[in-house]
Amino acid sequence: MFGKNFYANRSILDNEFIQANFDPSTGLAPEEIDMRLKELFDQKIENTSTAILRAEMFAFLYDNVQIEINEKNLFAAKINHQKVFCKYTNLFKKHILSHYSPQTLDLQAEAVEWGCKPCIDYHHTLPNWNDIHSLGFPGLLDRAKKRQAELLQNSSATQEQKDFLQSVIIVYSAIMRLLCRIHGESLKYPAAQMFSECIHELMLHEPRTIYQAMMLTDLFMMIYEVGLENARSFGLIDRLYEPLYLADLEKGRFTEAEVRELF
Repeated sequence: MFGKNFYANRSILDNEFIQANFDPSTGLAPEEIDMRLKELFDQKIENTSTAILRAEMFAFLYDNVQIEINEKNLFAAKINHQKVFCKYTNLFKKHILSHYSPQTLDLQAEAVEWGCKPCIDYHHTLPNWNDIHSLGFPGLLDRAKKRQAELLQNSSATQEQKDFLQSVIIVYSAIMRLLCRIHGESLKYPAAQMFSECIHELMLHEPRTIYQAMMLTDLFMMIYEVGLENARSFGLIDRLYEPLYLADLEKGRFTEAEVRELF
C-alpha cells in the first residue's frame, strides 16, 4: 500500500477544512486579496474587456492565494480564497446588463419590489471533462495558444474572439503557476511525496494513471469553483477512469485495493 489510510486518518480528514492551517508565507490573506481585486475591478472595468479583466483578476487571486498541504490526504492541496470572487461575478453581470440590456435591470428591480429575488444564472456549468482529461492543464494552454496564432492570421476575426482566447491563455498560465507553487510547497512534506510526484506529472502532460486523473479532477474543481461558478458533473468517470485503472493494474502501478483507497 502507499502509506495512507482513509479510516486511520478520518478524524483529521473530516475536519481539515474547519481546522485548516494555511501558511501565511504562501500568499495573501483573503481580505487582502479581496481589497486588491476591488482595486483591479474599479481601475479597469470601464476600459478593459470583461473576459480579459475577469481573467486578470483570476490570475491575481491564484498567484497570491495561500496554500495548505495536508500530508495525511492523498489529495493534499487546499487554497484559501474564502469565495471572495463571488461578488465580482455579480458585479460583472450588472456591468454587462447596464450596457447591453438595461431593461433587464429595471425588470429585476421591479421583481424585488414584488418580493422576489431575481437571478440570472450563468454559473451552473458543465466542463468538457473529455477535453480536460485528454489534454491536461498544459495541453489546454497549448491548444489556446495555437488557436490564438490561427486567429491572428484570420482577417475576419472579431475583437471578442481575440479577447476570449487571450483570457483563456491568461487563466491557464495562472493555473500552471499555481501548480508550480503547490508542487514547491508540497516538497516541504516528505510524507506527501506521492502527491508531489503526481502534481509534477500534471505540470508536464495529461493524466496517465488513475491517481493523476482523479487529482486533475480534484484540482480542476478546486480552481474552477472560485466564485459563483459550479461544475455540476465530474463527467462519465467510468469512461474517463476505467482505461487508466485497467492499465494501472496491468502494469502493477496500483492494486485494486489501492484504487479503492483513492476513491
